[in-house]
Amino acid sequence: MINCPNPECQASNPVGQTQCVSCHEFVPQNYLWIASDSDLPTERLERRYQHQQGQIVLDTLPGQSPGAPETISPQVMAYLGL
Repeated sequence: MINCPNPECQASNPVGQTQCVSCHEFVPQNYLWIASDSDLPTERLERRYQHQQGQIVLDTLPGQSPGAPETISPQVMAYLGL
């Protein structure tokens, strides 16, 4: 199930549904690739990303910003500066 991105609605919609069943807002299907060789769990990652197949996950909360770490390592800061 994917939550509606409309902050006033947030209804659950089945995967593949392009319009919210409640408010008819567009429901994006954001698939992401995880750079990991380890086995991914079948439950949701970070209570947000649902494993689909291989290294592909689906964002089930497309209306919310993804979390960010509190601190950023110097190696990442150097990369972001490029």
